[in-house]
Amino acid sequence: LDDFEKIRGYKLYIFLNVFNANRKQIKLIHRKLQSKKSTAVWLYAPGIIDGHKISVENMEALTGIKINYLDIRTNVRIKITNRKHQLTTGLGEDFIFGGEGSPPSNKGFLVQNPNPDSQPVFYACDPQATVLGILNAGGRPGFVLKEFDRWNSLYCATGALPGALLRNIAKYARVHIYHDADDVVPTIGKAQRDLVVIREEIGY
Repeated sequence: LDDFEKIRGYKLYIFLNVFNANRKQIKLIHRKLQSKKSTAVWLYAPGIIDGHKISVENMEALTGIKINYLDIRTNVRIKITNRKHQLTTGLGEDFIFGGEGSPPSNKGFLVQNPNPDSQPVFYACDPQATVLGILNAGGRPGFVLKEFDRWNSLYCATGALPGALLRNIAKYARVHIYHDADDVVPTIGKAQRDLVVIREEIGY
């Protein structure tokens, strides 16, 4: 995270494993997010360590969302419950993600069990956040959104995000979508749009 301020501003940031974040780093991240009214996606246990100790308060300081945990071990799955939000458009009535059966988000890569058992299990407990999905553990909020004046925060209690959901997140964050299917789409060129290649899994 120490060189985070050196990268250029983006509309969307996905923080896969920012488990350790001190207050200086949190300020740096927030400053970058606010510069472009960006969306941040936090997975599993963002900021659980404040540089010295385990702290759910530090998770809130980083994500802006109140988070707590259950001291249990389980394979975390999340069921979409709010199907009227832009982030869940087109996902279907019984859309569940996470768990050992989650497909990889890019079919060009082999992934073995992208979502192993977790302990503890984290969940959102913020009354000001919009609940989009609930956990298989106690029905607690596991996928939530909280919007601020200058940035948006999206927390997900599992790291296994399917392609359809990732595309909805990107659209919400105003990111251009080249292709609405689970195919690999590499871009080549300084501007990342000089050449676009689509690798389809099924030919026509």
